[in-house]
Amino acid sequence: MRTRRNQRSSGLACGLVATLTAVFCLANTGAEAQQPPAGIPKAEAGPQLKPLSRPRAKPKSRPAKRARGGLGIGGAPVAEIRKEVENQNAQERPNLEHRRETQYYKVAIARADNSFMALNYYPALPGENPSVILLIHEKDRTSRDFADKIEESKDGYGLAAALQADGFAVVSIDVAGLTDPRRRDAAAKNDVPKAKPAATDGRVVEQAVNDIRLTYQFLVDRHNRLEFNLGKLAILTLGEGADVVLEWLSEATELPPLVPGRPVQPSDPRLKNAGAKVAVGAFDSATSRPSDVSALIMISPVAAWQNVKTVDRLKTLLEGSPLNVMAVGGTTDKESSDVIKQIKPIIERGSSRLSKVESIETGLHGARLLRFEPGVLERLTRFLEQTVEFQKNEWEPRYNLTPVAYRVMDAVSKTTAQAEARKASDAEKVAPKPKAEEPAKPKTDAPKAKTEPAPEPKADAPKPAPDKPAEPKAEAPKAEQPKSD
Repeated sequence: MRTRRNQRSSGLACGLVATLTAVFCLANTGAEAQQPPAGIPKAEAGPQLKPLSRPRAKPKSRPAKRARGGLGIGGAPVAEIRKEVENQNAQERPNLEHRRETQYYKVAIARADNSFMALNYYPALPGENPSVILLIHEKDRTSRDFADKIEESKDGYGLAAALQADGFAVVSIDVAGLTDPRRRDAAAKNDVPKAKPAATDGRVVEQAVNDIRLTYQFLVDRHNRLEFNLGKLAILTLGEGADVVLEWLSEATELPPLVPGRPVQPSDPRLKNAGAKVAVGAFDSATSRPSDVSALIMISPVAAWQNVKTVDRLKTLLEGSPLNVMAVGGTTDKESSDVIKQIKPIIERGSSRLSKVESIETGLHGARLLRFEPGVLERLTRFLEQTVEFQKNEWEPRYNLTPVAYRVMDAVSKTTAQAEARKASDAEKVAPKPKAEEPAKPKTDAPKAKTEPAPEPKADAPKPAPDKPAEPKAEAPKAEQPKSD
């Protein structure tokens, strides 16, 4: 047994030695094959290169969020666009003190029919990410209602100037179809465009909505100049102005009109949002968002204007929409008291907790309610702060797909604007006084007419009677003198 084990162990050892010897021989043979022949000179060794440093690992970046409020312009970073726009603004407005002295600018915007729309632009003071407010007047009035002095304002400001002092950028316009054809300002220049009266034009609603569209494109231009953030837009209306804005906002859920000979563009945003109930309306320059309007304020809304019914439009618009809406009206106002009651359950819905309806015990309507009712300005400012001013919405550049042609007509200083507002408020105070006294005059004169004529004939009747017989008594003795001679 031992001999067999010894034989096996010796055989394994011999096999292992033979295997190692064969591997060593193959390695030497490969090394000799790789060496160059003896006649070929060896290449000179060059300078040794430094070893490459280990590349740094790329940090994990978070996925970019989807842009909101507009399309990026050509993929350029926002910081570069900001720097370029700020340099351009610095060249156009080198003196900020002069800009602070300017209250507002009078701008004329060209319409498609070669007429002009009057626009007043109150720029926001230099600040970070300011909001913008659009003011729409009522029927048979003008944008002057927002410049006239508010009675409770200690600084003599109108609504536009008061909002500007709070940090907002403000724009007011004279809407075609709503503007009074009789100019309130008798000293207006001859070249100031005049709006056509609503009674002589059958396309009043379309003209009014078109003016809102032009104003929006003007806002896009100012937004791209970093003057305010269009994503924080609020609209304030008086009376029939709410119907014009509701008609403009309803364009988000309607199909684009079919024009003969013109194919429908597949990129039209109205095709994408047709029939949507969540859409707020008022399409911006981007096709991904339906609206920039964050808040809507209606003061003294009326039942209807032309073929636009306020309750129906508002119900269709706010169904499932997060738009914040505020309505203010007088309880004894004949034009808006019933409308306020009808729209209250529509506005105070669950999808917007900031929306509300406020009824005030007054009979004032529209511009008079805004100017003479105490506490209205404070309520409006508080609502705008909650819904627009403190809203977290970063500025982003926009495409201006349909730019408008406009011209700055005049720059009005603060002193001039305050003087105009005080003059207009004094005229408003004096105007209603004779109207209130006229109906009181016939009531006071009526009893005097009954009491005065009664004693007059009694006093006058005896006076002429003694005068007539007195004359013949004096003449009788003169006629008797020749008889004595």
